[in-house]
Amino acid sequence: MTTVDITTTLPTVDWTHDRDLGLHGELIARTTAQREAAWGAFSPRGLEVLRYAEATKILRGKAYRLPYDGLAERSGIFPSDGWFYEHVTENLLGMTGSTHVRVRGLLVDYFSARRVGAFRPEIEGAVETVAADLGDVAHFDLAKEICLRAPSVMFCRMNRLPDSIAPTLVRWSEDVSHIFYGDPSKRKVMLAAAAELRTYSEELLTEREARPVDDLFSYLLEKRATGQMTREEVAHMFGLLLEASNDNVGNQLGATMIHLLEDPTRWERIVADPSCIPAATEEAMRLSPRGGMHNRIATEATILNGVEIPEGTWISVCAFAANRDPRGMSDPDEFKMDREEKRYNLQFGGGPHRCLGAFLAAFEINATIETLARLYPRMRLAGPPVWELSARAALVESIPVSVG
Repeated sequence: MTTVDITTTLPTVDWTHDRDLGLHGELIARTTAQREAAWGAFSPRGLEVLRYAEATKILRGKAYRLPYDGLAERSGIFPSDGWFYEHVTENLLGMTGSTHVRVRGLLVDYFSARRVGAFRPEIEGAVETVAADLGDVAHFDLAKEICLRAPSVMFCRMNRLPDSIAPTLVRWSEDVSHIFYGDPSKRKVMLAAAAELRTYSEELLTEREARPVDDLFSYLLEKRATGQMTREEVAHMFGLLLEASNDNVGNQLGATMIHLLEDPTRWERIVADPSCIPAATEEAMRLSPRGGMHNRIATEATILNGVEIPEGTWISVCAFAANRDPRGMSDPDEFKMDREEKRYNLQFGGGPHRCLGAFLAAFEINATIETLARLYPRMRLAGPPVWELSARAALVESIPVSVG
């Protein structure tokens, strides 16, 4: 059973940026110590939430909204920057109220288990294609050659785009995604990528209006034709799904493979019994989430467990720490493919803004791992992975492997 501490005060910390929490082991030690001291803390940037019960209340609460206007401005992007600022603040994640309900409702069916399951041939085919590009090799970099490449090819095939555009999609996705890290030094990079992305999305939508195909954007344009969506909303959805489908899936896939390969017996089990892949993926996402920090802003003054949260408070919900909360879970820092305790994974957020593509992302990762197990049953780490596990996100750079 999950317990909730009733407090009237919280400690203070000096965190001003996610990196202040440290990386890897330091991150685990620091968040564990702070989480065990109290369910949250006040910092110069606002309220930090570290325990599972309170994190869930914030993410599901109606008195807290996603602060994409704040994220944009912290990254040096302002209303005067035009389309990109609008893209960040007015896409599905930035929508509120009836507009959010309307647009999200139009997308729910497209991301249902039935539709997502139909994408398996495209997903497996994408992995096989990038693997075939390697040829008959005994060693390669799993992150660079497959984990960070395959998702863009999947995106292309699921949306009837040529594979040749995949590397460009990866670059746009990586450059635009700097918006989530509050780093204004990347302003020029973001704006340049956003300008190219806007041009391409406009050209693609014009083409799909003239010649519809069986893809998401033709589906959305049908909704526009009946007055249910605007053309700008459709264009923003293209950019949002591109960013989520490439950068996020690729890094989460890489982090998951690191967990599976760091103990050879895990990969042997995956090869012998692919049915355990979903549980293994879920455990890896819990321990090393691509979405490790979720921000909210209090839209009204509230009280959580006796603590006053003023209207306008910036809230940082540390899903990384909350997913490792021992309240309701034994040995939460251990990777257990047979974990009996099951609880809602905060990797994808929660409430009305829970990631709409969560099922698709997990499905892509699971199908990719199953394909890799079939292609490379003897895969082993050939050296230490190069990756960064921060409170904000898992970022994978290199996973050297041998497959002979």
